[in-house]
Amino acid sequence: MELLVIGKGGREAAIAKRAASEGATVYIAPGNAGMKAWGELVNIKEDDLESLRKFAESTNIDVTFVGPEAPLIAGIVDEFESAGLRIVGCKKYAADHTEGSKIATQMLQDYGINIAPGAWFDTSELAMKYIDRHPEMLVVKADELALGKGVTVGKDQEHAKAAVQSFMIDRIFGPKIGNKIVIQKRLTGWEVSFHVLIGKDGYKILCTVQDYKKAPNGENGGGQGARTIAIPEWVVQKFRKNILEPTLAAFRDMGIEYFGILYAGCMVVPGERDVYLLEYNCRMGDPETQIICAKLKSPLLPVLRGLASKRVTDLKLEYHDEEVVLVVGCSHGYPGNVPDSAKNHPITNWDAFDPHEQAVYVLPAGIGLHNGQIVNTGGRVLNFIAKAKSKEQAAKLAYDLSNEIRFKGMWVQPGIGTD
Repeated sequence: MELLVIGKGGREAAIAKRAASEGATVYIAPGNAGMKAWGELVNIKEDDLESLRKFAESTNIDVTFVGPEAPLIAGIVDEFESAGLRIVGCKKYAADHTEGSKIATQMLQDYGINIAPGAWFDTSELAMKYIDRHPEMLVVKADELALGKGVTVGKDQEHAKAAVQSFMIDRIFGPKIGNKIVIQKRLTGWEVSFHVLIGKDGYKILCTVQDYKKAPNGENGGGQGARTIAIPEWVVQKFRKNILEPTLAAFRDMGIEYFGILYAGCMVVPGERDVYLLEYNCRMGDPETQIICAKLKSPLLPVLRGLASKRVTDLKLEYHDEEVVLVVGCSHGYPGNVPDSAKNHPITNWDAFDPHEQAVYVLPAGIGLHNGQIVNTGGRVLNFIAKAKSKEQAAKLAYDLSNEIRFKGMWVQPGIGTD
């Protein structure tokens, strides 16, 4: 298979590594300097849809996998499929109804899908007054794409109001993030990530993953780590009955042809014996994808072919018995803006990294080349992954590896996989 992977982070590294191990010829656009062991880097940006299409046509790409959400929302699937190219992902109109926007939330409310109650605001003054009147409403989310970071789970009213200030006034995620926010009730329970493969013939659910989003400062960092998690059958059934199947019915009623991968971040509330939808995304999660690629025993390439062909119900999905834990090495300043002084630090012992190791290994995310050296360039920089018989063993191996491959100012979230 000739596979084009679009993206440059840990999620795309996981797909490229796994596909290369199965014999695919892999191209990564734009990729990063650490991915060269698994494929050819293509110097085309993720948002240059026309150039990506032309490259796929000229290279006779069999299947394209889109990692980040931005190209999907920009219409890359429409662009590729209009040229007869096979691509994994949903079209622009479908993406607009899943990516955490007011459009998506309105659809969920209209169809009675199980979400936390809340309200939308386009001014900070009204948002703060709402928090004053509703002390249980402590979760603040940005409407626009914030790469998984635009969420704060407030400890109290003052913390939630500080998040409103940060998002809407200070614009800590940039000038385009924070025009509108949603404020929702804080739920008590534990989170789980579902990934649903959707085709014309039905759907299949991948193995479940738990993502560790909260950074030490209490902000949502988009994932400081993740692990495999076995969940009770009642949770799966609640998810199917109260969230997934009503959503698919809503898509049908609204004329939305949703094919590809649907990510559902959910909160399990044991006290209510219920499951609430926290967010939908039109792409695979990061770092959940890395866990799934490590856990999946069945070949990945037939899964990608099936998704691109919109046929999924006959896909074979078998998993390794081992537990998988991932720990993220982050730059100083993350999950806020990483200052320039915290970037371009050499990654020590990078040359000791075996790109073909399958049990304990590192995936490159926010890295690049500077003066001929591999350096950190982003917020989430390195993914340390380990498989073992228990999550405690896997966590120890992942943390041990994070002590070997480092850069100045790197921090990791403690306690991943040990709770």
